[in-house]
Amino acid sequence: MYLMPAPGNYKNPPAKVQNAGDLKWDFRQTEVAGSSGKEFPLDVELSVRDWLYGTLQAGAKLKFGADIWNLSSNTVKLDSPVQFAIDIVRMNGKEEQTVWSVLLPETVTSIPGQGNYWIDGFTWDQTDARGKQVPQGDYVVRLRPVRQATLQEDGSKDKMTSMFRDYLTSAPFHILYPAADRIPRLETAKELFQNYLASQERSSISKNRRITDFRINELLLAQESYDDFSFIASYEIKPASKSYNAGSNGQRMGDGRIFYDKQKFHVVRKGNEYRIG
Repeated sequence: MYLMPAPGNYKNPPAKVQNAGDLKWDFRQTEVAGSSGKEFPLDVELSVRDWLYGTLQAGAKLKFGADIWNLSSNTVKLDSPVQFAIDIVRMNGKEEQTVWSVLLPETVTSIPGQGNYWIDGFTWDQTDARGKQVPQGDYVVRLRPVRQATLQEDGSKDKMTSMFRDYLTSAPFHILYPAADRIPRLETAKELFQNYLASQERSSISKNRRITDFRINELLLAQESYDDFSFIASYEIKPASKSYNAGSNGQRMGDGRIFYDKQKFHVVRKGNEYRIG
């Protein structure tokens, strides 16, 4: 059982900063496609392990690391080591609160062509600087440059300042309520989705939207707040006619059935009722 604080009452302490300890950058030679002098030669990426659709169960550990890729065929040299930090940031409305951080070791100053330096083994257990469970809600894990450098690719006269693309260095995720608190939401989601699919069997529905049978194969909660939540469903349906509009996410597979895999639905509360929005 995890004692999770109410989001509105949570007072964020200064971030917990973890030392990298014995973890270090390791090297491996790759066969990534090389390009010389036309684009920025280095890519830096955040790697995240063991999560499901961007969600975490209360108390589950988040594991992550980082990669530096030389996309050029040539060696890239830096005038000094680059250093990064990985931050866990709580998105509290318009306010961002850093709850955990780790400073990575300095990088090397020479990266062979099509080479990859990587570091792994960092773990966050969802606690803040006081060792307490953080609230349910939205978070982002970010790979943040602490110290940048000037770099140059062998065979090129151009020097450039290290730069990194945001979509490779951040990953949003959502911490769910503890399991006992989620059971009513999960049951609500199952009932709503069951009714939603059953409503498509009615004779009043046009043939290109009507179904004659359905089966829910999997249903999981994805995101939650007080007044709304999302769930992910994998399911199959049997259309009433060949003119059924399967949509871009449906795939017709054997026995006249259409399978939908990991489709996301949003549920909102209207008064005392929940509805699929």
